[in-house]
Amino acid sequence: MKEKVKLALRRNGNNYRNVFVADYELFIKNEALGLPRLNKVAREILFRYCTFSRKYREALSLNPQYQPLMERWNVKQGTKDHLLDVFTRKIQTMTDRLPTEVRKEAEFMKM
Repeated sequence: MKEKVKLALRRNGNNYRNVFVADYELFIKNEALGLPRLNKVAREILFRYCTFSRKYREALSLNPQYQPLMERWNVKQGTKDHLLDVFTRKIQTMTDRLPTEVRKEAEFMKM
């Protein structure tokens, strides 16, 4: 594992940002099509912070390598959705108008 990191650092000018960009590019090109090319740790990090659109997530949910990641992501999104719903109800009891930011966040969560 250390040798892979050293090789990646050498190849990318000893710069972690360039290593991340190279891994992300590989992730997008291959893994979006269901071709696993990254190790488990890199896949988890990139999936957590750079998730795919709903179309690709649904396709990848059939892949056994992505099922635990999808389950955790769904739980996390469900929690966010629930908190936004509670927050929206609280605002609606206080005022008649829902702020545009809250409406936009609710629309974004449904994507």
